[in-house]
Amino acid sequence: MGIERRFSNYKRASVEDSSGEGSESPGVLTDYAVQWGALSQPLWRDSDTGKPILERFQAGAFTGKLEDVVGLRDHDRSRLLGRVSSETMTVTEDETGLLYSIELPDTTDGRDVSVLARRGDLNGSSFSFTIAKDGEEWEETDNEIIRTVTAVGMTGDVGPVTSPAYLDGAMSIRSVQDSFQEWRTVTSTENHEEPEAIPAEEPEQTEEEPSAGIPLKTRWKAAFGLPTLEGE
Repeated sequence: MGIERRFSNYKRASVEDSSGEGSESPGVLTDYAVQWGALSQPLWRDSDTGKPILERFQAGAFTGKLEDVVGLRDHDRSRLLGRVSSETMTVTEDETGLLYSIELPDTTDGRDVSVLARRGDLNGSSFSFTIAKDGEEWEETDNEIIRTVTAVGMTGDVGPVTSPAYLDGAMSIRSVQDSFQEWRTVTSTENHEEPEAIPAEEPEQTEEEPSAGIPLKTRWKAAFGLPTLEGE
């Protein structure tokens, strides 16, 4: 499946002073990218039923997929803030959700993020991911359709965003819509009952007349008790 991006604004990202001795970091940025079980705002509406389609993440959905996540500003790879593999960033699952923490670099972007987060100007985070095979479940209620992400295939980047949008770009929503259409097709097929086949009636078997195959002349003589000549 394609790369998807999501925005979260459960609370404003916080920045604390770095505790590292002699650190030149302008601060440590911390925020939740995901909260388990929290329903998203509507992604779109099903054109057939008009029901909103929502999304949530199951606890543990990112397990084993956090080895080399990068911290980016606004999903821009030229604006790197930290990286898990270089130990300047951590991304962990706790009882609440997916928590990330970045030791901001002493760069223009790092200092800007520190100042803007402390002032409350950064009001959310965004992350990118892919869905693992069989890593989602769909369910339909009377009022809505819910996608539950149970396992991601890859976590790409996590970080603060200036102008958040829950879905970033047409590519993100197209991936979800493709998955939804596959689920809708499968469920429609499963719910379609084939009409019960009515067995074809077999033609009635009629007993062959005992006289079948006997010449008419011979049968006529027999009927009137006349003798039958040899060879008739």
